[in-house]
Amino acid sequence: MYKILQLIKLGARNIFRNKRRTFLTATVIGIGLAALIFLDAYLIGMKENITHRVTTTFLGEAQVHAEGFRLTREVENTVNDSEETIRFLEESPAVAAYTMRAVSPCMLTSPRNASSVALYGIDTDSERKISSIHRAITSGVFLDGNERAILLGYDVAEDLDVAIGDHIVVTVAQAHTGDLMQDLLEVSGIFNFGDPSLDKTTAFVVLPTAQKMLGIGDDIHEIAILFDDTVPSEDFFAEASAGENEALGWKDLMPSLSAMLEMIDYSIITIEAILFTLVIFIIMNTLFMSIFERTTEFGILRAIGTRPLQLFALIIIEAGALAALSVIIGTVIGMTLVTIVGITGISYAGLNVAGVTFSEPIYAVFHWRQVVTFPAVVFVFTVAAAIYPAISAARTIPVKALQQIGK
Repeated sequence: MYKILQLIKLGARNIFRNKRRTFLTATVIGIGLAALIFLDAYLIGMKENITHRVTTTFLGEAQVHAEGFRLTREVENTVNDSEETIRFLEESPAVAAYTMRAVSPCMLTSPRNASSVALYGIDTDSERKISSIHRAITSGVFLDGNERAILLGYDVAEDLDVAIGDHIVVTVAQAHTGDLMQDLLEVSGIFNFGDPSLDKTTAFVVLPTAQKMLGIGDDIHEIAILFDDTVPSEDFFAEASAGENEALGWKDLMPSLSAMLEMIDYSIITIEAILFTLVIFIIMNTLFMSIFERTTEFGILRAIGTRPLQLFALIIIEAGALAALSVIIGTVIGMTLVTIVGITGISYAGLNVAGVTFSEPIYAVFHWRQVVTFPAVVFVFTVAAAIYPAISAARTIPVKALQQIGK
């Protein structure tokens, strides 16, 4: 036990023989760890920002349609047995809120132009709990039950050259018959999500107006759902899909975005691999330089009876001390950056990624692995990288090492 303590004391003292090299090496490794900590926190924040943006703007966390509706958009293909589906959603503890919608392609006509968009009939009360339409209105007012009003996207209003209070003709094809139905509605509000996929292609009316124009009675085409903090099970989606309906989570509704988020996870793994490879080479290089400079010292130690295993342990202890210093530096720098960006955020307003437009700053998000797993792995890799140099030191031949004295 005494010998071990002596080796630890000697190893800790040895790394500060060349303070400049020690701190430079520890700082380089620490910066790598800090970069990993910050990048992980930032990418978690980005994923949460994208997920929140997608699910609370309009899509919801899940949707229910009749089978085949998403592909064909046929107006007569309404949700089957919608009353039973709604009853199931109301009784499900996983559901925090839901809203019903009618959906149809339509033609909007003003005195100066015409535009083809997707017309959504929405229930204004429940829609407030799911989407942010009411918060995206830049001029005018929300529908709030007005059956003679229509909301237009900013770009659609620009194309039609209309303003609040103007009237436009809405034309849709009715279900089953295909007969054209027209109505004159007043522009009550203009919204701007900052997302071209909505601002250029969408208009909203109240649900009864859409149902009447489409001739579908009380039927609906879409149910958007938000969950509470629990993750819905596969059984939930199976039950919600009963009666030839199709219930899908947002990742299935937007597979390209889901794939991009998975790529973020893979990027973390790639960066970790690069960092740890860098750490290995830095440590090996540093320790080999130290061993080369101390060849005579190791020769003397071997000559006075120090065992190869003790020399091996000495180098490993030195690497452990260097690793501990690196981890402290890296964790302090990394968590400082995470704290700052977690408070201030980084704005990418207007940037569109995989169909999602950022409108809010991205904040770094703390996760326990950033101060437990990452530092521990860096420490282990640093010590592991010292094994080969330690073996080299342990194989020092006293006679050859002592011959270098005076050279």
